[in-house]
Amino acid sequence: MKHSAKRTLKVMLHVILCITMVAVFGNFCRLRTVAAQHPYKEYLSGVIVLALVYLNTLFLFPRLFKTKRTLLYLLWTSVSVVVASLLEMSLVFPDAMLVIGGQFTLPDGVLYFVEDGLCVLFRDFSVVAFSFAVMAMENYISQWNRMEIYLARELQLVETKDFKTKTNIRISIKDIAYIYQDQNYTYLNLSNGTKVFRYGTLMQMTGLLNDDSYVQITGKTVVMCNSIQRYDLSGVVVKVSPKNVLLPFSSMYQEIAMNRIFNLTGLHPYEEKTKKKPQYSASHRQKESAEKLIYNYIASHPKCKAADIKKNRSISQPTVNRILAQLKKDGLIVYVGSKKTGGYKATGNRQQTTGNRQ
Repeated sequence: MKHSAKRTLKVMLHVILCITMVAVFGNFCRLRTVAAQHPYKEYLSGVIVLALVYLNTLFLFPRLFKTKRTLLYLLWTSVSVVVASLLEMSLVFPDAMLVIGGQFTLPDGVLYFVEDGLCVLFRDFSVVAFSFAVMAMENYISQWNRMEIYLARELQLVETKDFKTKTNIRISIKDIAYIYQDQNYTYLNLSNGTKVFRYGTLMQMTGLLNDDSYVQITGKTVVMCNSIQRYDLSGVVVKVSPKNVLLPFSSMYQEIAMNRIFNLTGLHPYEEKTKKKPQYSASHRQKESAEKLIYNYIASHPKCKAADIKKNRSISQPTVNRILAQLKKDGLIVYVGSKKTGGYKATGNRQQTTGNRQ
């Protein structure tokens, strides 16, 4: 619905722009002023210009320019502009030519006809050039976004700027401790104490990260899960050299953030993160790993179904069914809605139930 509204608004802006340009340029055409007794032809002229814009936007630019056939694109664009200009002149100027005998001499009429034709041609070229500039900018932004997503998802790198030299540098996502936004810039604090920045919002930055790699603790601050040392009601302690940093929760995010930290890291409040890991048998570790994968997926994807879990976590259907039944029995998840449209949802009681098991 949102994209449909944006497209409708864009089309309306194009229509208004084209009709306005036709009307404004018409004031500089002597013969067109004479022919202005038929306003509907003015609007038809605007439709011709609008068709020229969409021919370039929907056909010529994506099929020729984006495929690196630049000369062919320039040729077809020039032909389209000339044809559109001739079509517009044939639509508007015959009425003016009929009254030339009463107001102008024939040489002056021909001269004005040529002048007005060049004016229409220049205007149509301007419209196409403006359309090309907008499309080229959108294409550049799209390519840049695709490159950033590839760097972040495949290579685990983020493009940033150094504070001192203002030069572009790429940093590893695993080195980020926490991120916060200030005005139009996002600041990334690394575990080694270094601070870098990039232009853009916090939402744009988190869009490059995996959903299970960070926790948002305030409206403008997120912490990376691999840097969390401990947490409690006062905030999160993250690992930053030379000493750890306490980042407070906001009241709006406190409960959600604490539950998410536990689900993603397994740390209890006030529990210190240690390098030593408890020794379990291989079968126990495999069982706990599958249970944690399924629970975390349900916590981050409410109303998901068993088929979704099987597909996205690559766990066999019998194992998924068995673990779902156990999680429902323990009160960790519930099934909400009807059998056809409903799905599983985490209850948020994982900490309490885990303690009862122990």
